[in-house]
Amino acid sequence: MLLKTFLLSCGVKRLMNKQIIYVLLTIVLLMILWLGLFKLSYSNSRIRNKIAMLISSHTRVPVSYSFSLFATVFYSSMPLLGSLILSKAFGFSLLPLFTNYTGATALPVDILIGLLAVMSIDSVPLVMLAVINPKIRIDKEMQEVNWIAGISKIPGKLSVLIPCISACCEEVFFRGAVLSAITYAGMSFGNAAVITTIFFICNQVYLTKKPVQAFVLGASSLAISIVSCVLIGLTGNLIPSFVIHASFAGFYASYKIQTQ
Repeated sequence: MLLKTFLLSCGVKRLMNKQIIYVLLTIVLLMILWLGLFKLSYSNSRIRNKIAMLISSHTRVPVSYSFSLFATVFYSSMPLLGSLILSKAFGFSLLPLFTNYTGATALPVDILIGLLAVMSIDSVPLVMLAVINPKIRIDKEMQEVNWIAGISKIPGKLSVLIPCISACCEEVFFRGAVLSAITYAGMSFGNAAVITTIFFICNQVYLTKKPVQAFVLGASSLAISIVSCVLIGLTGNLIPSFVIHASFAGFYASYKIQTQ
């Protein structure tokens, strides 16, 4: 009943469609498994050290960043597995999102417009935060986010490439599998985009530790998801959302490197 009440507040009309309920519950369970295990591995130092030693003893990866590499691979593989489960369980294919393109303009133009739109939307809350509290050091706050701190331990260009790959894996799950599963179950594209955005923001905020971190990543996630959903609706293709999300992930990773 609580789920139905929440969905009603979002304007979802087809609540009696059991398929939609099954899809939403499956998505929630997949996210709990994915994010719960990931955060648990970071919060338990004993588990973290054991994983690092195990990986280092069987590979040539130094102990200093073997866990960070493992955590990134795990975090990236789980949404891909979740996407496969959703597509198989509810009978849809993600392939058309990579092969079809129905945009009125060229793909590079859509990507550029999308990037400019996300940066414009995202800049408003960040500027407001800086005006309200000029003493807040957003860069310092963001350096303490687990995935950003972990990426900084990985040497070379991998420290920028890996978060970009992770961002693309998230896009496959959220703007690919989640959005497709909900619309395939019978919800309108607009309502499905709203629900997908809520899931995505929850995913990003859950991985933070402080209010400022949650606000910054929440604002970025809102902008990324809104623009990406619009672009997918217009083009039927995931590539623009890949580039947009990867650009933001790469920015946070490279900024961390530059401030060390």
